[in-house]
Amino acid sequence: MKSFLIGLLAALTLLAGPVQAQDGPLRIEITEGVIEPLPFAVPDFVPDSPAAADHAARIARVVAADLSGTGLFREIPASAHISQVSDFGAPVQFADWKAIN
Repeated sequence: MKSFLIGLLAALTLLAGPVQAQDGPLRIEITEGVIEPLPFAVPDFVPDSPAAADHAARIARVVAADLSGTGLFREIPASAHISQVSDFGAPVQFADWKAIN
């Protein structure tokens, strides 16, 4: 029995010799990918005064155009917005915004 165990240990040692780490750096080649633009929504800003309403609308359009222009983002149209920002201090309705995604 003792000689069997010694023989088994010797065989395992000889078989374990060829097991080595592969030489050279790991190389990964990515040939395809899917890049879909991330959706975003720019709600109308709440102006402090009627005179600021035009500026608020222009700022929203500039932000939307800049993000859309990169090709990495897709604007969700205002007609799809469920909730509207009515007051600067009002909490954001995250469930509504997530639903239109």
